[in-house]
Amino acid sequence: DATYTIYPSDRFSKITLSPSKEISGLTTGIVKFEDIPLIENKSENGEWGYIATYGKQTLVSEEDQLGMAIFYKTSEVEKIQEGPHDHLVIFKPTKNRVSYYILAAWEQEKNGIKTKEKFVKDLDEKLSTLQQNEKLQ
Repeated sequence: DATYTIYPSDRFSKITLSPSKEISGLTTGIVKFEDIPLIENKSENGEWGYIATYGKQTLVSEEDQLGMAIFYKTSEVEKIQEGPHDHLVIFKPTKNRVSYYILAAWEQEKNGIKTKEKFVKDLDEKLSTLQQNEKLQ
């Protein structure tokens, strides 16, 4: 089972996966661009982390700035790995429910984030919220 929860008050969504039996190889990721570096961080207590990218990576215009991120619980993740076309979050084999958050921030959205610094600040604030509350909403 997969449940997608979209929050209208912010730019993130929560994905919850409930396997019917133990599964290995469960993976999510962000598309990789050669000239856009991966951004990574973990919460102070190490329980939550994120991977992200920010830069010119939209189809709308060659100059548009877009940020993408995945927040994950570190205890559920086997490894972060670079694939040929993606930055990957690979989950540990499990039969338990797995939840993670995805986020996209486009500079042209209402009150859009227009710099990498502001994008990372927004991510770090959300990481702090996850550390304190175990959820974003």
